[in-house]
Amino acid sequence: MRIAPISCVLAIVLAAVVSVDAQTADEQAIRAMIKGFSDIWARADVKAFEQLLTEDADWVVRSGTYLKGRPAVVKHHANIMTGSFNGSSVAWQLLDLRFVRPDVAIAHIAAELTLRDGTKRPPGSVTIVFLKTANGWRITAVQNTDQTAQ
Repeated sequence: MRIAPISCVLAIVLAAVVSVDAQTADEQAIRAMIKGFSDIWARADVKAFEQLLTEDADWVVRSGTYLKGRPAVVKHHANIMTGSFNGSSVAWQLLDLRFVRPDVAIAHIAAELTLRDGTKRPPGSVTIVFLKTANGWRITAVQNTDQTAQ
C-alpha cells in the first residue's frame, strides 16, 4: 500500500506548483499596476486612477493628510493631477513586494515626482497594501512619505 503516500506527496507537489504559478501571476498583475500608475498620472486620468482603488481605500498623502474612502482619495488626486501637478510625471520603483496572504500584498516603492518645469520634488517612500478582489488586484491603503536624508 505505497500508493497512498505517493499520492499524498504528488498532491502536495502539485498544490505547491499551482500556488507558485498563481503567485507569479498575482505578482505580475501588481507590478503592472505599479508601472501603469505613472501612465495614469501623466494622462491625469482620474477614472483610471479610481479603478485602482477599493471602495474603502485609505491614503495618507505626503503632507500627512489622511484620506478615508475612495471618493475622498479620488477627489484629492483629481484636484492635484488636473491642477497643481498637471503635466508632472511620477516614477515609481518597486523595492519590495511581499504577499502576507494569497489575497493581500504589501509593496514598498521609491517615488519621484518631476514637475512640469523639470523640477524634481524630494524623493518619497510609498507603502501600498493591495487586496485581491473579485475584480482583480486593487489598492486598499497607501502611506506616502517624504524621504529624509540620513
